[in-house]
Amino acid sequence: MHKFSDTTQKALSESGWQEDRKIDIQSFKFDLVKEGYPWFGKVESFLQAFGGLNVKFLRSDRSQDFFQFDPSRAVQDIDVRWVKDDYSKRLQNINLCVVGQAFGGHMTLLISEDGKMYGGYDDNLYLIGNDGSEAIENICLNKEMEAIPL
Repeated sequence: MHKFSDTTQKALSESGWQEDRKIDIQSFKFDLVKEGYPWFGKVESFLQAFGGLNVKFLRSDRSQDFFQFDPSRAVQDIDVRWVKDDYSKRLQNINLCVVGQAFGGHMTLLISEDGKMYGGYDDNLYLIGNDGSEAIENICLNKEMEAIPL
């Protein structure tokens, strides 16, 4: 069961999400594996619950932004070598898989084998949440992200 604030729950509901959501993710899996990304259980369970959503939220300056969980679209904007040769190495070679994008598509969202969600933007890498639900909450509530050093 996912626990979300009223603000996050509203944003998710407006995007079509519901608590018992479980979608077919075979096309996501096919595209990710084809691009060279590892596939593991945490990615599968996250995408079954949230895959395909485009969630609008208000930033701290009251402007509207969005994040989306369409990895088939997100992998088109980042090279798998960047994820493996830069981001994964900063995390002691933990496997990462793309699950979406945030902040106007500028940040790539990635899940690790232990379920943590990271965000990559050029040379910057951030821990967004210790699991997917916490990451969604942190994005929607404009919480500070932990920078992962080079």
